[in-house]
Amino acid sequence: MTLPSSLGRLERTTRDGLAVTVVDVPDASRFEARVDDTVAAYAEYTLDGDHVVFVHTLTETDWGGRGIASVLAAGAIALVRAAGRRVVPRCPFIADWIHRHPDAADLVDDRHRRLIRPFTPSEETP
Repeated sequence: MTLPSSLGRLERTTRDGLAVTVVDVPDASRFEARVDDTVAAYAEYTLDGDHVVFVHTLTETDWGGRGIASVLAAGAIALVRAAGRRVVPRCPFIADWIHRHPDAADLVDDRHRRLIRPFTPSEETP
């Protein structure tokens, strides 16, 4: 089986000025938010044709509350857009991020629009 090529990487900054690199790691099926060489957060996905199906996002405990997951979501969505792919936001965090950033909703097919909604704490997975 041939693994897909990476959708790339880009540099972003959190609201408090922390430099974050968002990189697609296709052999792990996830986008990572890296601070220096440390993975601070990641968003797991599967591929379905030209769709990137986001299934789970996690911020490592030491990095929580700094806006890294939001930077990760913005960067991952930008890389998906640049690659000409579509988004299926099955992950509640990504669905909420798109809800709060409606300019990204054009990447979601009509049949998946019902997934775009605010995140509620009851949706967290242990």
